[in-house]
Amino acid sequence: MYREKPSDRLSWFQEHPSLSLHLITDAAPNRDARIIDVGGGDSLLVDHLLERGYRHITVLDISGSAIERTQSRLGSRADPVRWVVGDVLTTGEIGMYDVWHDRALFHFLIEPQQRQQYVEAVTRTVVPQGTVIIATFAPDGPPRCSGLGVRRYDERSLAAELGESFALVKAVREAHLTPWDVEQQFAYASFRKLARARPSLPCLCRGTTVMLRRESRRSRRSPGLARTHNICACRSGVWRRALHRRCRSEAR
Repeated sequence: MYREKPSDRLSWFQEHPSLSLHLITDAAPNRDARIIDVGGGDSLLVDHLLERGYRHITVLDISGSAIERTQSRLGSRADPVRWVVGDVLTTGEIGMYDVWHDRALFHFLIEPQQRQQYVEAVTRTVVPQGTVIIATFAPDGPPRCSGLGVRRYDERSLAAELGESFALVKAVREAHLTPWDVEQQFAYASFRKLARARPSLPCLCRGTTVMLRRESRRSRRSPGLARTHNICACRSGVWRRALHRRCRSEAR
């Protein structure tokens, strides 16, 4: 794809990624912040971050051609940037970062296992109190992109995917105009990683691991006694019935 089309003829091209820049600078005003742009191999975001004085930038992309194109465009300015060619799901340890930015990568992850791997990568890569910025097609956005199916999100569904180790900070919508003047609705969400991760258990209704929240409920036998239960974030009755005993024993 990157060899066949110039950058400014790709559907996700942005000459000036204003919203991404706003969310990043708002989350990390310190120019020593460590920033990773996931799937940003052919993006102009790195150009603008360098212009704003950020000194610790990593760009990760599965396409070596996309990264080479950006390096060529930047010339000597590309030298301080760390470039990683690899799949975010399988690359492994890539360092620790204050800001994780992803525009138009996560919505391509159709399978639950892919999304679980992604969340695991985010969790081990972003420092406590760090920021995760994800932009995907919104619920009223296109169902496909570049011939591939996508999953569409709003801030609530993105929060459910990340789990309760991350708190929603800000949600913004954007009407992106493609190079051929087609409008695409994007949903941006910024999350803060909590200092302490919460426990997780398998959720049978979703077939993957999700983060849990704890709820206090009054005991029927002893109205004055409140017991705490781990409740699946998706609120599934299947999960509660199947793991009720386990839930109660672990909450004590």
